Amino acid sequence: MEFLFCFLLGVVLGVSAGLLPGVHVNNLIPCILLLVTSLGLSPLSGAAALVSMAVVQTFTSYIPSTFLGVPDEGTALSILPTHRMVLEGRGYLAVRLTTRGCLSGLLLGSLLALPLAPAFGGVYSLLRPAMGWILLSVVILMVVSEGTPRRMAWGLLVFFLSGLLGLFTLDGGEEVLTPLLSGLFGMSVLLESLATRGRLPEQRGEEEDPSFSLSPLLSGVGAGIFTGFLPGIGPAEGTVLSQLVTRSRDTGDFLLSVSAVNMVKVLFSFVALHAIGRPRSGAAVAVGELLEVGGGELLFLLGVALLAGALSSLLTPALGRLFCSFLPRLPYRVLGAFTLLLILSLTLLLCGPSGLPLLLTATAIGLIPARVGVRRSHAMGVILLPCTLYFLGLRSL
Repeated sequence: MEFLFCFLLGVVLGVSAGLLPGVHVNNLIPCILLLVTSLGLSPLSGAAALVSMAVVQTFTSYIPSTFLGVPDEGTALSILPTHRMVLEGRGYLAVRLTTRGCLSGLLLGSLLALPLAPAFGGVYSLLRPAMGWILLSVVILMVVSEGTPRRMAWGLLVFFLSGLLGLFTLDGGEEVLTPLLSGLFGMSVLLESLATRGRLPEQRGEEEDPSFSLSPLLSGVGAGIFTGFLPGIGPAEGTVLSQLVTRSRDTGDFLLSVSAVNMVKVLFSFVALHAIGRPRSGAAVAVGELLEVGGGELLFLLGVALLAGALSSLLTPALGRLFCSFLPRLPYRVLGAFTLLLILSLTLLLCGPSGLPLLLTATAIGLIPARVGVRRSHAMGVILLPCTLYFLGLRSL
């Protein structure tokens, strides 16, 4: 009963963190730790609550990013394709695609976790010194993949503008990620569609099963493993790596890949705690405070993650269907205005008045890619450039 209580508590908090913009798993971790301490619960039960919360939040976070365009680091790159699908009446399909990517990534990641864990120490020692050059190669490939000199020049400009914005602001803490990512990937997309759209189309609640493509899924799992145990590398960078490997421009493939990266990164942050003794997420840090993760404990955590993933695969489409049923009844400009006010409110709440110039600057940069015809992923320079310079020893993090 104790385990079931903690597991369900994690599910409820995970849904809350996923659906409420601006609320992150890290904000809710103290609640679980306080509960474990005050009620004298076992460390394993507390760890179960933390793992289930992190897994469920990853699934459900794609709902507000799909329908409202409010991103976090893991869902930022998914906003443009999912927003386009919503405008085509296929928002429910977008939710199903990201759910399938999360669940498939969780299953494949769990199968690979135990065999790969013993090799992590050696791989980590090998890659850590070369991380800066690896990231620099990723940046170069991103720019070169645009094809023409004109598009490469614009892509490079977007990368450096967003990168400079990150260099000047990320020292302010995780809170500044809200105005930065919301401006680059949320408000910029929303403003473009508000200019041409009066009402959301009816969302088709029943569609054919999403097509299953193995290549983007495998590349997403690989990138998620890569980012899951290396410091400073987030799901957005992993998604860029995955894109460069598959070279696919299909929307479904992209959503499968980005959601798999996000989920596997979460899973392997706990594997890294066992394999190299270094947590790679806030939830993993909290688990490390509760217990020492040996082989048996890792197997338990993987089982909890799979159980939470199975429940989330049923819960997330149901919540997505609920959003589909009532959002088209609202005038799109009213919904858009509400979302803009929500982003402004979150920025003021998390960063104070100083966050508004960040939001406006990020929005201005985020408007460039669509106008000049380059990929919006170049705007991930806001995180990639500071990380690259850090690993090259040119700045502190």
